Amino acid sequence: MSFKNSFTYDYEQYLIKNKKFKPITLHQYTNAVEMLFEHLKFKYKTSIVDPVNVKPSDIKGFLEEKLDKGISANTVNKYLSTLRTFFHYMWENNKVGIDPVVKIKYYKVESVGTKEFTFSTLLDISPKILKDSQYPLILKCIFILAMKGCRFSEYHFKKDDVIEYGEEVIINTKRRSIRLKGQEANIFMSFYINSQFDPGEYVFTTKRHNTGEFAPIEYDSLYLYIGYIRDDFKLPKSFKLDNIRMSYVYYNKKVNNYSVEELASDLGIEQASAAALLKESIERFESE
Repeated sequence: MSFKNSFTYDYEQYLIKNKKFKPITLHQYTNAVEMLFEHLKFKYKTSIVDPVNVKPSDIKGFLEEKLDKGISANTVNKYLSTLRTFFHYMWENNKVGIDPVVKIKYYKVESVGTKEFTFSTLLDISPKILKDSQYPLILKCIFILAMKGCRFSEYHFKKDDVIEYGEEVIINTKRRSIRLKGQEANIFMSFYINSQFDPGEYVFTTKRHNTGEFAPIEYDSLYLYIGYIRDDFKLPKSFKLDNIRMSYVYYNKKVNNYSVEELASDLGIEQASAAALLKESIERFESE
């Protein structure tokens, strides 16, 4: 992978050698570093920012900007976590004199707000989204997969992971197979066919402005499309992937009477994780 900053490459090699990170996790960690320094280059109107000169206020400004753009506190905390790992690596290897992240606290993740929309509401607006010719195919496909309870990492599947099987489309992610039928399958295949003309191996991509590289879709790009739907249908700010997934779990438990075992199988997660997710969804949707 090509980087705009040489120290990001060094950091990547450290993660590969010492942390044994998988490609998707590796991308998330290095991408957060790249985003921070692109933010600082723009802020200070310079082509080079030395990590030695990064201050705690720079980190906070970057994170606050993400929050202002509607990125969830949970996602921003992930950025903070990756930056914490990066600057600890830099400090530990004497590449910076101080660690500017060490005293920055994680943002509080509000447990309220999810019940401002329900999965039933999303089922009601789904036909309008899928039929609207004004919406691009990528937006419709992001929504289709969000309605299957997909997390951000599940959008990082490759072109070879898609199989057309009769009238169905099967998407094999790292943890599960997602089946699409009917209109959803037709829309996805139209988008998938278009993606064949883009270089790279991933279906959902972000084209980086400086390098022209087609990288796996980034947080900001994905949430931009989620934001379009939220604004057009006047949904609350809590309309984000994590909360859509939570509403999906609650709906399948209450309406379809899914067991923990069925939820685990459906989402491709361990039963313990499914039980914890179900417990949290019930607490959110049934709290007074």
